[in-house]
Amino acid sequence: MKKKYIKSLLTFMLFAFAFSALLYVNAGAECSINISNVAKGYVTVKYTDGSKERIKVQVVKGDENYTYDITGMSSTKIPLQMGKGKYSVYILENISGTKYRPLTSETFDVPAVSNKDLYTISIPMINFDASKTAIKDISDILKKKANDESKAKSLYNKLVQEWVYDFEKLKNDEPNYVPVIDTLYKSKKGICYDYSSVIAGGLRKSGVPTRLVMGYASYVDVYHAWNEILINGKWIIVDATADSQYYKAKQSYKFAKNAKEFKVVKIF
Repeated sequence: MKKKYIKSLLTFMLFAFAFSALLYVNAGAECSINISNVAKGYVTVKYTDGSKERIKVQVVKGDENYTYDITGMSSTKIPLQMGKGKYSVYILENISGTKYRPLTSETFDVPAVSNKDLYTISIPMINFDASKTAIKDISDILKKKANDESKAKSLYNKLVQEWVYDFEKLKNDEPNYVPVIDTLYKSKKGICYDYSSVIAGGLRKSGVPTRLVMGYASYVDVYHAWNEILINGKWIIVDATADSQYYKAKQSYKFAKNAKEFKVVKIF
């Protein structure tokens, strides 16, 4: 009897929590998590409240979690890249400092997802769906290439040879910064996060599975970002940021990097 009572009480508390969380969303606004595409490796999050507060999405699976800043994005796809299993997704609103409150959530099971499905979608930090000019230009260039390898090398070489590293942005690093592909492509400069976002966006739009990876490289002193590109069934590590520096210094470099030089922390 006691166990039944406790179970009923917990159920009531969870329902009350979910109901009260939804009260934070203004009437007429939409705050939702669409799970109809979990078999393709993503959920679609909508938040149309118009709140000026920071809005984040947290994805949790076991001990792993990923957080995405979606402030200003009314609808966006959120990837489910932690393998098959049970996931929970939360939409969170900033209330002060680093404190957030949940607005809504969903818990569901995710099956095994193909690399083609998972790593060709537009997500917050690889938002090629929002691009009006850059992705069209890149797509026009890449569609002339014969295969995925030539597409990857073409875009990689373009950034290595034409872009410059933005040291000023590095000094003024914003904690919630999200790359905007059109802005970056026009300016032809950026930090490692930017190089990796544009390469991932351009190749994904052209159907080449590409990851944006964060972590550490043996030749970089700080937290770093690079790409992994699926070519002929194998993930090839590419670091256009570092190679653009080697190119300008007229030093040798290779398109494909050695995995032993990298420590992966996050994969997007």
